[in-house]
Amino acid sequence: MCMTVAGYWKKFDFIDPSESYYFFANLNYYQMQPVIQGMSPSQAANTLQDYEQQASTAAIAADQITPTGNYYSELIKDSAVSGKTPYTSAQEHQQKTRGGI
Repeated sequence: MCMTVAGYWKKFDFIDPSESYYFFANLNYYQMQPVIQGMSPSQAANTLQDYEQQASTAAIAADQITPTGNYYSELIKDSAVSGKTPYTSAQEHQQKTRGGI
């Protein structure tokens, strides 16, 4: 929280890439719904974490990243070169790099 407040105060761009497994794999809600149906919340959470870990491991081995991972990669790469954040949002990034959403 302190870093965010300091960023606003000094007008710095601040990113905090938590949950880095989203950079490598995302589970599809509709595909996972039947898998966890009828489970308790804790069982469902554990099952989803297992599936996410498996998907992330496979993606890392195949050198694949998600659009979220690509977005953060571009933020870091471009800001290191130019000293500023290249995009104001993930949506703007997609529009500039993929010709629209």
